[in-house]
Amino acid sequence: PTLFRSGERALEVFERRGNVWWACRTLWVLSIAALDRGDWARALDYCQRALGHGQAVDDLRLKIVSWSRLGSTHIHRGNYLEGLRCLDEARALSPIDFDAAMIKTARGHALIKSGNAAAAIAEMAEAVEWFERSHLRYGRAMGALRLAEGYLRTGDRSRARRLLDDVLAVSRELGYRYYQGRAELLLAECLLADDPSAATAHPAGCNAPVNVN
Repeated sequence: PTLFRSGERALEVFERRGNVWWACRTLWVLSIAALDRGDWARALDYCQRALGHGQAVDDLRLKIVSWSRLGSTHIHRGNYLEGLRCLDEARALSPIDFDAAMIKTARGHALIKSGNAAAAIAEMAEAVEWFERSHLRYGRAMGALRLAEGYLRTGDRSRARRLLDDVLAVSRELGYRYYQGRAELLLAECLLADDPSAATAHPAGCNAPVNVN
């Protein structure tokens, strides 16, 4: 895909010039793109390379974010135990508030994967509140999506639907196609118990390819 070709050309320039900060930022963007496509091997490679750069220059934030993104990638591919280990590495480095909220969201995802949705809700609710106070709509949408899944897994479909309706509105407005697709699928799951005919309309409402993890 064009995104990977363009990103890797930029990465080659930054690495050749020894610009570790921009090399890591490029690797993080590439890792998200690979993650959303379900390309686990490529996503892990990008995260590990970013972590290697951060460790080489002993930059605290580069290490925190790279550990966090590496953990999130492991969680998406189903290895939540390794994901939690990576997130613990990030937390041990005393992240700033933004990174701490991102880590809480990722930890919540891992706890849902492990079957402990109740514990996940507590972590993710704090992250969503922080993103909302900070007026960071992308982070809030990401956290709300995971929080809605937590509510859904505990049987609280009403709270899940309120969050998902909000995520859908923001995603349509700002073009967050991946979040829109995930929200459509979870909303269909919410509706399935009460109105199966309405549920079938939601995945069809988003034609973006969606990684179901």
